[in-house]
Amino acid sequence: MIERSPSLWCDVTEFERHADAGRKAAADGDDETALAHLTAAEGCYAGEFLEDSPTEEWTVYERDRLRLLYVDTGNRLAELLFSCGQIEPALDVTHRVLRYDHCDEAAHRRAMRCYARLGRRASVVRQFQQCAGALRRDLQLAPDRETIDLLQAHTDSAAAGHGPRRWVSRAVRTPG
Repeated sequence: MIERSPSLWCDVTEFERHADAGRKAAADGDDETALAHLTAAEGCYAGEFLEDSPTEEWTVYERDRLRLLYVDTGNRLAELLFSCGQIEPALDVTHRVLRYDHCDEAAHRRAMRCYARLGRRASVVRQFQQCAGALRRDLQLAPDRETIDLLQAHTDSAAAGHGPRRWVSRAVRTPG
């Protein structure tokens, strides 16, 4: 057994510690502390757990558990950044989350909201297309109504309701 030493640093331990502290601080309404811990946790996540041993049976559960914790932590951090008006950092974190779960529809919606806040309407549309494609390809699902409504809210005024609706209906068809 390895004895813990104050000089021994483990990215997994630190990641979990900061993620837990960030969740607790957010639940207590302490956004400043939550932001600090969630940012630290997000910085500790260096990728898939033992990614050079993808088929080692004992690593599969831990890899999935940590990936899900990262996605949750990243989503919490990105939402907090967005609510504080830090749009570009929220978008950066959201993109990192989507690397580990490209079917996370809430993260896609956040990216769409970030692009809209930045005045990048074409990016809103591209993000929707990425979301719809990932959901269709991997899960044989169409985007939620909330995602479609978000797209239309940010495109209808410029397109007078004609352009996006045409391809939205194509993008949300579920495979038969």
